[in-house]
Amino acid sequence: MSLQCHSCGRFFKPQGHAMWRMVFSGYPPSPDREIFICDACVQKFGPFEAQPGIKPDASCGYLKTLEEGQCQTTAATIAKSPDQYQ
Repeated sequence: MSLQCHSCGRFFKPQGHAMWRMVFSGYPPSPDREIFICDACVQKFGPFEAQPGIKPDASCGYLKTLEEGQCQTTAATIAKSPDQYQ
């Protein structure tokens, strides 16, 4: 399963410190789209921050890789270390 990085545009596999973010829009806020950034962009630009007014655990987190190669979004907050999810 390959995902496209929102920052650099490259395709990548969910591994390392890759992150996801749900973008909310409208009023009341509703999910609009989900974006991803690769491990290299997380190290270069830093982790995603939660959108104002949205709970961090519902807004963004680190990707967790399962044995089958599928990716699962974790309910991780930014305050947690990405090393906990390897």
